[in-house]
Amino acid sequence: MLTIIKREADGQGRHDIQSQSHRTECWEEGYIAVPPRLEADVWACMGWCELVIEDGVLTGITPTERPPEPEQPPTVEERLSDIEEAIQRGVVTVNVYDALASAIYVARQNLTGAAIDTDDKRLRASGLYEDWAEGAYTVGDIRNAKGQTWECFQGHDTATYPDINPENAAWFTFWRPLHGTTPETARPFVPVQGAHDMYRAGEYMVYTDGKTYRCLSDTNFSPEEYPQEWESAEQGEPV
Repeated sequence: MLTIIKREADGQGRHDIQSQSHRTECWEEGYIAVPPRLEADVWACMGWCELVIEDGVLTGITPTERPPEPEQPPTVEERLSDIEEAIQRGVVTVNVYDALASAIYVARQNLTGAAIDTDDKRLRASGLYEDWAEGAYTVGDIRNAKGQTWECFQGHDTATYPDINPENAAWFTFWRPLHGTTPETARPFVPVQGAHDMYRAGEYMVYTDGKTYRCLSDTNFSPEEYPQEWESAEQGEPV
């Protein structure tokens, strides 16, 4: 896997970061390859840094101050209230059956005092989340897009950064797919971009062949790329 970072920072002082499996050379114009010894530091600061480039090679980084942390994301109750209001105003529509199933699940969790605090729980409540649309997002926001449920892990506003949408590569720098831990919460496979969205042992996904697979060990690879790390959920056998 190779990580690359954009040479020029954006208006807020952040350098875009991308990562792909099986890459050995930088594949984007205006970016530079990150040496293995600097990868952890680059991801730790999420691109908020100054780059030290010598003879066309990245030799070091100096982390910089990030903008203030956004407010805490809304609670499940607040999300439910917002969605109900949006539906009443005709601003957003949701699948009634998915929303009902999710509402029942959330209600049961609330009765026992359990929080919706894991990817799997959020996926079970995904029928209550809105579909993605252009706008401003903060860390922790959840949206549905392209058959998947996503969590924003870096605040942004599409009015300033219109390329951040589900159809563009920039999307993966700001949103991560949620991974389920049961066949029922399996979602379409999304190629891994970095350590923040790799598949973990015990997680499930639906691959491009339509089959559901269970991850056997933490991996950045698909069943085709490294079958030893996956098993078919239908058969319970290695790929």
